[in-house]
Amino acid sequence: MKLDQLSGKGIFSCKECLYRFNEHTHLSTAAEIESKNFNGQHGRACLFKNAVNVGASQPEERIMTTGLHTVRDIWCVRCKITLGWKYDAAYEVNQKYKEGKFIIENALRDHTAPVWPPFAPPAANTASRSLHTLASSVRSTLGNSFTSTACPSFFQNFLADPTFIACAPFSLLLSTSSAFFTAEKSPTVLLPYVLDATCAPAADTCQATMDALATEVRLESTCGKDLALGNALAVEALMGFQNYALMRQAGCQKSNTTGQYCFAEATAQASPSEQYFYFLPTGISLPSGTITTCGGCTQNLMATFATYATNASLSISKTYAAARVAVSTTCGPTFAPVIATAVLSSAPPPYPHVPLGALLLSTAAFLATLL
Repeated sequence: MKLDQLSGKGIFSCKECLYRFNEHTHLSTAAEIESKNFNGQHGRACLFKNAVNVGASQPEERIMTTGLHTVRDIWCVRCKITLGWKYDAAYEVNQKYKEGKFIIENALRDHTAPVWPPFAPPAANTASRSLHTLASSVRSTLGNSFTSTACPSFFQNFLADPTFIACAPFSLLLSTSSAFFTAEKSPTVLLPYVLDATCAPAADTCQATMDALATEVRLESTCGKDLALGNALAVEALMGFQNYALMRQAGCQKSNTTGQYCFAEATAQASPSEQYFYFLPTGISLPSGTITTCGGCTQNLMATFATYATNASLSISKTYAAARVAVSTTCGPTFAPVIATAVLSSAPPPYPHVPLGALLLSTAAFLATLL
């Protein structure tokens, strides 16, 4: 494939191509930027006068925040990832300047030299918006989901706490965030930024925060009564607090071969089998017929789970043994550690597990507005 090569300073390239092929597929230059004040699906974006090495879809009319436009989605001709869109026509007089120009999202391109301050990592936006919207779902379901206003108030307080938000807990994002689900659809571009935000904060500080919240959520003055009744939001929150250390280790593991996040690589695979393992700590067993590739990432993940599976207050204690049997059938008896019988820690035993689907159904209408 013959690609256009640009010259000069401030050349922008496709980030997906750099990640997958270690190749710079040029897209445009800093000199072609007309405006930096645009937003795309993954955060901030720029309007470029010209772009190279992009393909375009058939034109279609879309109503945007600035009115009706005729646009085409554009993608990288090498890796085929969607980069943004091209304006064919604008129907408002003050929007005519966009015609024939290209929107390319900041999160999907790389540059050879910084020509403006780096965009805010989409991870931070994804995490904070997810948690903020979860607070909205609590308020909206107050009438028929909680026994009183005490538990929703607890949610609103901790979800607004900057210390909690900065931790971006993988244990809660994985099970409650539709924005995180959207990030999973971009496993080589957006998802690694989200995982960076999860893995960067000080583990000790975040663990102390989660431990305090796990204690507080059980109090009668907060969510104790709702937990006893199996309220989906309360149970998932408690599980997320309890699983923080385990899920941080699981989500932050990187491949010994590629140096990339194992979770991102599992998400990128055509089969979801490797991704199923990450839901074991939430009390969800491996689906029947799950076949692992017996890779280093899964082996390290099972070793991590084994260190927590002896604690009967964690849901992994109930799912690890069956998962170990399943992988041993394919990968051999020494692939995953044998563990002793689970024993209770000093923490109270977990409340009955509420299926993940129950929480997602109760919050889907609100979380769907995240992106």
